[in-house]
Amino acid sequence: MIPGRRFLASFVGVLLGGVASGMAGGFFSNLTAQQTSEVRVLAVVDYVAGADIYLAAGTDHGLRPSDTLRVYGGEGNGAEFLGLLHIVSATTKRSVGNVMGEVFPTEKGSMLYLGVSAERLAELQREDSLAVSVESRHEEEGVVEKQETHAPTPPLQFHGRVSLDFDARRTTTRWGDDPDAQEDRTFNTPTFRLQARARNLPGGFNLSTGVRIAHRMSSDSIVQPVTSTRVYQLDLEKRFDHVPLEIHLGRFHNRFENFSGFWDGVLLRVGPRAFGGGVAVGFEPQRANEGFSSQRPKVSAFVDFDARGESVGYSGSVSFLGIRPRNGLPDRTALGLSHTIRIGGAWIHQRLQVDRSPTGSDWNVTRVQVNGSLSLGGGLGAFGGWRRWRPVPLWDELAVLGPKEDRGHVGLSYWGRAGGGSVDLSVSRPEKGENGRTLSGSLYLTRTPIPGVGFGGTVSQWSRGDDESLLISPELRISLGRLDVRGAYRLYRTVATAGEVTTQFTDVGLTLPLGGGAFLRLQGSTQFGGDLSSTRVFASLWKGF
Repeated sequence: MIPGRRFLASFVGVLLGGVASGMAGGFFSNLTAQQTSEVRVLAVVDYVAGADIYLAAGTDHGLRPSDTLRVYGGEGNGAEFLGLLHIVSATTKRSVGNVMGEVFPTEKGSMLYLGVSAERLAELQREDSLAVSVESRHEEEGVVEKQETHAPTPPLQFHGRVSLDFDARRTTTRWGDDPDAQEDRTFNTPTFRLQARARNLPGGFNLSTGVRIAHRMSSDSIVQPVTSTRVYQLDLEKRFDHVPLEIHLGRFHNRFENFSGFWDGVLLRVGPRAFGGGVAVGFEPQRANEGFSSQRPKVSAFVDFDARGESVGYSGSVSFLGIRPRNGLPDRTALGLSHTIRIGGAWIHQRLQVDRSPTGSDWNVTRVQVNGSLSLGGGLGAFGGWRRWRPVPLWDELAVLGPKEDRGHVGLSYWGRAGGGSVDLSVSRPEKGENGRTLSGSLYLTRTPIPGVGFGGTVSQWSRGDDESLLISPELRISLGRLDVRGAYRLYRTVATAGEVTTQFTDVGLTLPLGGGAFLRLQGSTQFGGDLSSTRVFASLWKGF
């Protein structure tokens, strides 16, 4: 469980999704993380559905529901800062997050590095090390089967998080200068969420599940379906004691490679943690509603490896993926290679994916990516990277690969005891269209002359041809005992061929403990400027168990 104070801090940005969230939505939850220490955890994006980003990482990797995490383009301390991501739900191997504020470029297969508390990861590592040391000691001492059968049966463990949220929003859309040419709408969405994990079930199985049930109401019934149930994970897992075999049944994510994503089926992996391989067979879930579908059967084979030391580390995977749709969409055959090398304070990560053309027998590079970072000492780091990406027609009957796009970035960052910041420049060069450029900087103060008060902010300027935008987003946070209060402001200005639009956002929220492990979050926010204005009220009651 997350300690109460960190839990409050990490949930500061939970309700800033949607139009009124803004990039300031989770700054100070991340400032708290900076006060301890931060470890970059790789989370591959399996796919993006609207505001939801589905990640190949979960509670086993240190993520927790309600966390607001800093997102980087690489593993090292000087890696490119992309933005903030709020974890809406998380299971052992999978999580769903919402981008807080300015959306950073991401799509299926993107590799994001999340800043996770080092203390939490150390706790997970201690648990794993204890299990490994006990197993090794038994092997060295020649523990026989009879002794193991007399060992006490591990007790059933059940833990997770349950929450009930209520989101109410009123929007006003205007057309021109006529005050009568406008439309008012209201939206109300009560939502129930459950993330749970049961350990030591009969037969030595573990079960992980994540469920969301939402009832969406609108003034003119434009939101459909009204009630939706989404099962994000239903993973029945077992690791055998006497053979290096791991099995997954149900709905799971293949965490052993970066390319095949989510499954409804079965996965078998043979080998120790450092080196192994396996196969997965099943179907790809529906992306629109997380429902089961037999229209996209797929199969994957993989080999993964992981060797880590105190100052040197190497990890990677090689995989094959085949998808054979039954609904007339194009087949997909792909090969993937990824690896990461770490030497002292420097690291480099490479990822390569090739797809067979849907219309022929030739092969095309659909993704190649290289990122690196170097620690310069004294809290200062440098980073850079390059990526070429080409969309694969997963849901298009035309079966034509999309245009290529190159993107490069460089930057510097600094982190000290009182806070830190970063500055970076990125340039994109699409095969079709004009080049784009983004220059951004951020500043975070974890310690100020006033106790319990912190400050953070970011500035970002983007341009592509004659179009440009500017984002300014400061935030103030105050801790009053067990009560956490935050206020944020966001100014967003765009200049395009259609004219200039300036939009402003304000947001105030508080989080307080209710006792017995329960918490309450209240938030109000407004948006004004341009042709759209909105007012939002949000309340959330949650409890861990």
